[in-house]
Amino acid sequence: MKIAIGGMYGIVLPTLLLLIVGCVSKEKVHPPLKKPVITEKKLKEPAAPVPRLKLHIERHDNPWSGLTDSAEAEQATLVVPAVKLIRSDDNTIRLFDDLVTSPDYILYRAPGEKRVSVNPKYFSFLNRVDVTGGLAPEGVYVGEVTRQGLQQFSLRNIALILLRGQILRSYWHLEAELELVAELQKESEYQAHFTGRHRYCTNRCQWQPMAFVISINSKNQTLRVLPRNDG
Repeated sequence: MKIAIGGMYGIVLPTLLLLIVGCVSKEKVHPPLKKPVITEKKLKEPAAPVPRLKLHIERHDNPWSGLTDSAEAEQATLVVPAVKLIRSDDNTIRLFDDLVTSPDYILYRAPGEKRVSVNPKYFSFLNRVDVTGGLAPEGVYVGEVTRQGLQQFSLRNIALILLRGQILRSYWHLEAELELVAELQKESEYQAHFTGRHRYCTNRCQWQPMAFVISINSKNQTLRVLPRNDG
């Protein structure tokens, strides 16, 4: 009986070993995992900053040159009327030929009168505001731009019209150097931030710094100038 049992184990055990080895050999052997290679992705070089817009405003470009021979005449130039006039190449202020084409115009110098007018198609009457300093914290009202003016000109160009046309008075005696340092859009309000300096002469000629903000509200169409406290 023992021999029979021993003989049975002698047959069964080798068979089990063969089955186990066969199963192991049939299992799929996965290759060893490779260590991931981490490569640095080269970042693109940042785009070059857009050059800031600079303006040079001079006395000889003043549309009111020769019209202020008295204190009363000087005072009269501080409000620019909006009057529809017949355009004449001899009397149109030639500062905006890059913005309007003939027979259109922005500023007009009436012949035989000590007056400069603005085209009512684009603007209401305009107050000529001194922006060299001392602006009230709440700002100063300049005037309004019409709906057609908003369609005709970009908001930046409207701000530049006020400066190039010397509606905003950026110097006392000789000239001004200005730089557009920021443009902000707050809902319907556009702001153009300027810093710069103007040259004036008393006992000697010298430069004085200044900073201001031109505000254009495209909803109510108002034009204002504000102090730039951080400038």
